[in-house]
Amino acid sequence: MRIGDGGCLLCRVEQQRFQSEMDKLQHALEAKEAQMQRVVNGTGQVSALKQHYDRVLMDLAGERDVLQADRTRLLQVSSAYACRQLFFDMCFTACAALAR
Repeated sequence: MRIGDGGCLLCRVEQQRFQSEMDKLQHALEAKEAQMQRVVNGTGQVSALKQHYDRVLMDLAGERDVLQADRTRLLQVSSAYACRQLFFDMCFTACAALAR
């Protein structure tokens, strides 16, 4: 598989998958925040509900952070492969020119 400036196809697919998962987590986080706000405004059981949803929000934020770290790692690996491929292409070109 040839790696160009945009990274390998597998890396782009993985990046899109991670972005999709991050978008879903962000949407779930926003939905939980909205739900918590509706419940808090409608009842007097603020402290118990706040503790519950704070824990849920922390879990979602943790999952989002893990996905962001994975995405960053994937981008670094993709960049390293692209640089390595560029180096090999340059070496091959130089060797071919010397062989003439």
